[in-house]
Amino acid sequence: MLFVSVSLRAQTDTVYTIEEIIISGNQKTNSKIILREIDLYSGDSIEQFQLNEKLSKIQNRIFNTGLFVFVKTGVDTLSNQKLTIKIQVKERWYTYIFPLLELADRNYNEWWQQRNRDLNRLNYGFWLVQKNMRGRNETLKIKLQGGFTGKIEGSYTFLYIHKKQTSGLSLGISYIYSRSVAASIVDHTLYYLEGNQSIIKRFATGIEYSYRGKYYTLHRAKLQYQHQSIADTVAIFNPNFLGSGKNHRNYLSLHYGFSIDRRDIQYYALKGYFLSLDVEKDGLYIWNDVNIGVLKSDVGFFIPLIDKLYFATGLSARLLLPKKQAFYDNRALGYDNHLVRGYELYVVNGQFSTVWRNTVKYKLFQKTRQANWIPWNQFDKIPLSIYPTINFDMGYVYDSDPTNSTQQLNNKILPGGGLGIDFVTFYDLVFRTEYSFNRFGQPGLYLHFMAPIGGKKFL
Repeated sequence: MLFVSVSLRAQTDTVYTIEEIIISGNQKTNSKIILREIDLYSGDSIEQFQLNEKLSKIQNRIFNTGLFVFVKTGVDTLSNQKLTIKIQVKERWYTYIFPLLELADRNYNEWWQQRNRDLNRLNYGFWLVQKNMRGRNETLKIKLQGGFTGKIEGSYTFLYIHKKQTSGLSLGISYIYSRSVAASIVDHTLYYLEGNQSIIKRFATGIEYSYRGKYYTLHRAKLQYQHQSIADTVAIFNPNFLGSGKNHRNYLSLHYGFSIDRRDIQYYALKGYFLSLDVEKDGLYIWNDVNIGVLKSDVGFFIPLIDKLYFATGLSARLLLPKKQAFYDNRALGYDNHLVRGYELYVVNGQFSTVWRNTVKYKLFQKTRQANWIPWNQFDKIPLSIYPTINFDMGYVYDSDPTNSTQQLNNKILPGGGLGIDFVTFYDLVFRTEYSFNRFGQPGLYLHFMAPIGGKKFL
């Protein structure tokens, strides 16, 4: 929740001197973490006409740290051309220990319509997320999962490793196993093989370095080791699953990412833009069982039109090199959030894919209700915004493999879209229900749990 309050009584060309910046409400968070997002200092001069915009940007940056449910910026006193700036925050709940229940399929729509709501395809377990460790915006995550897919995962993220607060590190390790694996595609639908024991295993560990010199740009470099193995039955069924009939492979990967993010609110933006570029090379030195180059780009623009009416457009692209790749690596459309609305039930593999998404939305409802019956003050104010939407997307997947030439969605323009309603509430929660059509005129009601352009998962 954001609120800007500024009251100025002087002339529009008046220049003020900042005497003090006061931060309140941060019971656990170190004040340095908040000051990192503020580009004003005691003794700075600022013209009156700049103050509203400057405070709004500061407020958004503090909110986008993900540490607070409420941020308020304003001017406390104005006298003798001097002012005091007040930053008031309300901290989130930082410790999550709860049972884990999630779908093993690509998305809810696939599980509901194609997997017949099979409860055996659920994952269950235990999830611990401790955010804001030591009050320094560090995050510890531990996941212990059984069910359809077993997982043991752990990571620790240090956003800042020195006093300048520009560099960070993230360490991670994971082990994943399953008695079922998507071994091929039939009519753009994943076909699964199942076994009595684990038929696919994956181990990965890595370290990532990040650099955020200014406020809106981020550089990331990651080195990771991966080991993957499959049962002989999978390699026999699809010799190209890992490539050349292999049943295991080891490789190092090096990844570099660059992003600019000037959205007002990152998890559900109404104005601003973002840009990200990623380059990855899989297969280095002694561990080089694969040779994969990956290029990714994403850009999104969020434009207020007239009162309560907004437009968002985003373009994303993925490129795999060289053209000949194993089935496991040749993923394009339909995975994660890289999809065209109306094609949620389909997957399209190929070496190059691009998606152009467009949404016009209207702010129908926005209100915050006081919930005094909730004993925790992190949850006692419940914000809710509702946006009816009109959506139009277009996608394309290029596949050079002649064995896929009969696939009806490869190498064709894929238009889709329809109508929807977005529900946005606290803790970065976005719930979308959309009624969409694809190029065949097939209608469908689909559910999603993140923004369509630049969306982020909860936690």
